[in-house]
Amino acid sequence: DLCSPSLSLAGVGYRECLSMDESVTFLTFSQAEAGISSAEVAVIAFLQQWYGPCKLAARQLLAACPAHGIHVFLVDADAEAKKMHQLGICASPALLFFARGQQLTVQRPEADDANKYVGSISMTELDSLLRQAQDCIQTGGTVIRANAHAIP
Repeated sequence: DLCSPSLSLAGVGYRECLSMDESVTFLTFSQAEAGISSAEVAVIAFLQQWYGPCKLAARQLLAACPAHGIHVFLVDADAEAKKMHQLGICASPALLFFARGQQLTVQRPEADDANKYVGSISMTELDSLLRQAQDCIQTGGTVIRANAHAIP
């Protein structure tokens, strides 16, 4: 079950988990990029509005980011396919993490891509990455580390 507590939002049913709230606004990459310049910590998420794992990721991000004081910018992956290709992103959901406008490197043992998190993500993993991104503000760090047991 995609909505088990270990993988997503505890207590949310499967159908609710995969539904997209009409009030969710998707941006262009340019709009999201403009937004990160004014945010201490931000996440740009490339999501396909019709794809279940992306709907789940949107719900997770919209629940977790504000709780951490982090700005989240949801970008329509279908409308921004050319930009995704330019950034070397070939799948979604894809998450880019930023601290003070600088993109952070994501170290993920089972992936060969160092500047983004691509694929489904657990709430535990997301929480860990968001905390580390916040820590980069205090430490001046540029690297966040995903756990080896993360969902590919």
